[in-house]
Amino acid sequence: MESDNNLPNKDRQAKLIKAIEQGSDEVILSMLIDLKEHGETFYLETLMEMVIGNRSDILKKAIVEFISNVKVNAAAPIIANFIQKNKTNNNIITLVTASWQSILDFSKHLNPFFDILIESDYGCSFEAFTVIENNISELTTEELSYYDAQLKLGISKANQDKEPLLLEMASLLDETKRAAE
Repeated sequence: MESDNNLPNKDRQAKLIKAIEQGSDEVILSMLIDLKEHGETFYLETLMEMVIGNRSDILKKAIVEFISNVKVNAAAPIIANFIQKNKTNNNIITLVTASWQSILDFSKHLNPFFDILIESDYGCSFEAFTVIENNISELTTEELSYYDAQLKLGISKANQDKEPLLLEMASLLDETKRAAE
């Protein structure tokens, strides 16, 4: 990849994305090491596509671990937007899990996680709960009120096994709102 440094940035990015998309699992695994060192985010969506696509479990696990360790906060909206677009995919739980395992600030990007909390199965909802719980203290009282209203609508439609989880989130929202006032 050293010879690519003379290419204009967009061309270099396009070339890297093409290499990721067409690469074997082994090539991609070795590229992850290089990508980790450069801290860029333009390739994250391509990698996340592989996690929810038909790639080997070894590659998926390596990508999820890679995403869990991303430290560039510009990655948070990219990850959240991808999760929002693909929230009904059965494999999205792995990216939701990677989100709470990371140290990224998702406080301004919690919509997809609230959607998943309300709409998904219990396992995925629990993972989304953890992302929200890790970021809730950064929300404004207006944001807390917005999510509380959204959650109350969801509780009325939720199946009984998820109701305690949603009620616990409502309690957390109320506690955080009282502390912020």
